[in-house]
Amino acid sequence: MAMGLPGSPPLGEEDPLLLPSEVAARCRIHVETMRRWIRKGAVAAVRVGPRVLRIRESEAQKLLRSLDRERAARHTEDNTPHTRRLLYTTPSRAKP
Repeated sequence: MAMGLPGSPPLGEEDPLLLPSEVAARCRIHVETMRRWIRKGAVAAVRVGPRVLRIRESEAQKLLRSLDRERAARHTEDNTPHTRRLLYTTPSRAKP
C-alpha cells in the first residue's frame, strides 16, 4: 500500500507517479538535488515501498512552474555568474 510522506496529500489514482530522476530531468537538475529537496520537504513525495519514492505529476508541475518563475526573475534582475548559481537552490513552496 502506498503511503504519503508527512505533509503530502493523500495518494490519488488519477495523478500519475513519476520517478525522482524523471522529475529531475524535466527540471534540468541533478537527481541528487531532487532527492535532497525531497528529504528537506521542499518537494512532496509518496513512499511506495521501503526504499522507493515517487513524485506526483501535479507536484512535478508545481515545481516546474516555481523553478521557471524563479529562473525568469533572476534572469531579468541580473545575469552575472554569481546569481546564475542561485538557480539551483532549494525551491520555495508556493502556498495554494
